[in-house]
Amino acid sequence: MKRETIALIAAFLALGTATVVLVTTIFTQRGPTAQQHQLAAQRTALDDQGKILAEQEHQLNKMQAIAARTALKNSLALNGKEKPLPPLNNSDLLDIKSTASEMIEIWLGWAGLGKLPVPPKLDKPLKSFRNQWAKTNPTVTPFLGLWHDVEKLDFLSIFPSQVQGQACVLQFRPQQTFMGKVEVEQILSLSTAKVINGQLLSSRLRADKSTIVQKDFDNGYPAEFLPVLFGQNEIVIFASQSPPQLPPEFPQDLTSQVKQELSNRGCTMD
Repeated sequence: MKRETIALIAAFLALGTATVVLVTTIFTQRGPTAQQHQLAAQRTALDDQGKILAEQEHQLNKMQAIAARTALKNSLALNGKEKPLPPLNNSDLLDIKSTASEMIEIWLGWAGLGKLPVPPKLDKPLKSFRNQWAKTNPTVTPFLGLWHDVEKLDFLSIFPSQVQGQACVLQFRPQQTFMGKVEVEQILSLSTAKVINGQLLSSRLRADKSTIVQKDFDNGYPAEFLPVLFGQNEIVIFASQSPPQLPPEFPQDLTSQVKQELSNRGCTMD
């Protein structure tokens, strides 16, 4: 092969290599595709949405905290002025017992099917707590404890008092929201109750120890239920959970204030 021909072939090969490098460089340095632009836009949108949701949650938490402080303030102001509701009469008691029996059976039945929360087992710590207080304030002991309703949304914590025949009742229901809207309003109330002739009487609620029921959810699994009458006609069934304490989700910034209020009323968390 002639030297000129070899040189020409080499030139063509060099040109081909340069072309490949150039094409590769062009493809490598070319900007993002339309699909890449779309994915980037989606990521940005998700980030923005996440920031919006986080801000909404922050605002809701602030609103809940403000609502809790306002509710407690109003409760304390009203409690100083309102008198306990009148005692339950025989007609009230018959109605409570009849309604409670049906509601408890429904709770146990649906809990057995996994459709409702299982009521807590009546535990030894609560029994021991009551036995201890039975020595100094026996009339209030059947009501003492942290109780919750069938949905574990509404809580009653009934604290003992150093004053004979007296207890402190803390009712708490956390605010429930969905998609930024309030579905369930928050309740936070602290009141002083008297126990007269076996009846717990406050300005908000009434209960009678004769309506307290112990039933087995399962063999060897006793549960305890307290029917409570709010106002004139709202009956709510509560199950005992533990010795009295602050309910779950209770606002931490109000803990010290509630403890002080309990102390002012002669009540204790111990």
